[in-house]
Amino acid sequence: MQLEISRPPSFWPLSLLGEVVDKQRTIPEIVLACMIIGAMGFIICRKWPRSVLGFLACVGFLAYLQISDIHEPAISQAILAELGFSYFFWVYFGIAVSLAGPLAGFILSKRGQQAP
Repeated sequence: MQLEISRPPSFWPLSLLGEVVDKQRTIPEIVLACMIIGAMGFIICRKWPRSVLGFLACVGFLAYLQISDIHEPAISQAILAELGFSYFFWVYFGIAVSLAGPLAGFILSKRGQQAP
């Protein structure tokens, strides 16, 4: 009877060498999610203007999580090497869209209340 010695999986060291981009969200995923959040914020803040602060706080927290994720020293260098500056541009564009939606809804709701 031969005794088998179990070994760790052979793929384990290779997972450390995986590309950083495989672990990040894709550009269309980020932009689409931010456009949906911006549209929801526009509709909600247009109907209920007082909700703008809560909505902006939530969007700001999500933006902080995304920005802190892509600006870690090792990750940001790998993203620049694999995707270039366009990934950072689209992340910031998505964040701007998701922040502009609630603000536009709030401003338009205030204009509608001031009309005679």
